Amino acid sequence: ITHTEFNIRDVLERCTKILKPKASDKGINIKLKIEKNIPECTKNDPRRLQQVLINLLGNALKFSPNNSVIQLRAYLHEA
Repeated sequence: ITHTEFNIRDVLERCTKILKPKASDKGINIKLKIEKNIPECTKNDPRRLQQVLINLLGNALKFSPNNSVIQLRAYLHEA
């Protein structure tokens, strides 16, 4: 695991872009909503985050009915 500074918005956008063709084949619309309180940069492992998100979105595509909507929403939960 590497900890580097990266733009989390870029990772989220890349994940949805990667899976849009597969979603389009099923008539599924992937929507990305990034709340304003998400920071531009964070320090973590961007590759691992991308792997996890692609796996989750891939499962959502696999188990969602045709002509539906999948929404990936990023927000910062403040305790």
